[in-house]
Amino acid sequence: MKNAGAYLFMYSMVAYPHGADILNYNPAMMSEREADFAVSSYVAGVKLGSLSLSSGGKWGLSLFYLTSGTMDKMDENGQVIGSFSTNHLAIGAARKEKLRERMDVGASFKLLYQ
Repeated sequence: MKNAGAYLFMYSMVAYPHGADILNYNPAMMSEREADFAVSSYVAGVKLGSLSLSSGGKWGLSLFYLTSGTMDKMDENGQVIGSFSTNHLAIGAARKEKLRERMDVGASFKLLYQ
């Protein structure tokens, strides 16, 4: 995964120098027509993935998902009474505009499901 550090640090990156995934951190830095795709699988059934598309620097689309795998559901006495899992999905769109010669502005909008 090209920028795994971003996922590990909860999207705390401010600027990433290249790649379509930049629209998740700083959409004003989108510059080329690109696509990024990443999928990871961890222990206990935890899975995450992302897809980012940049249309040449003006528009971008993103998709991110995370699934927890199955976990035991317990009562107050520590007895297993079933199981559950969690799912998270973020769908986003971003736009970039040039304000001046060396000044760009960007904005993003995300729909979240948990």
